[in-house]
Amino acid sequence: MPKPILAVFFFLLQSLHSQPATFEVASVKLSEITTSFKEPPREVIEFTPAALTMRNVTMRSAIEWAYDLRDFQIAGTTALPSNRYDIAAKAAGPVPTERLRLMLQALLAERFKLALHRETKELAVYALRTVNRETKLRPAASDAPATMRPNGGALEFHNMSMAEFADRLPARPFSFDRPVIDKTGLTGKFDFSMKLADES
Repeated sequence: MPKPILAVFFFLLQSLHSQPATFEVASVKLSEITTSFKEPPREVIEFTPAALTMRNVTMRSAIEWAYDLRDFQIAGTTALPSNRYDIAAKAAGPVPTERLRLMLQALLAERFKLALHRETKELAVYALRTVNRETKLRPAASDAPATMRPNGGALEFHNMSMAEFADRLPARPFSFDRPVIDKTGLTGKFDFSMKLADES
């Protein structure tokens, strides 16, 4: 049994590496949105199997998406440009999201001479816990992919496990400054909403 599994895995890796590592067409330019507002609108990152669109993003945000990182995983960025950018790029055909990330890495290296290295550090973490074992969370009403979307002054989560929720907390719009691990003990997926506290 191990041999067929390894063969398939090798074939998938070979197929991934045989695909182009760069976009067929790519445009990187300074965002014009920031010149029209006292505070720039939110960043937008959209992608399909064949295209990537980023609007009004900082270089840090572009790096986070390209390398699939959280904010707390990036250090030494004081030399990064403070500008915001619009990036529009198309692949020659449909590719996995992982390949789009690799293509963006190559694009950032080409256009900005970006160079990174990885290192391992020990970090403090947050633990997501419940006050008690009973929960008022509603079980998910469908088996659709997990989603998070704004609704008025709240955020709505659908078909979200606590492990997935914890993984999202270090990302925008929460941007926790350290990793979050799920210690709730709650299994399954839920539909729930969250209203963020007013910072004022």
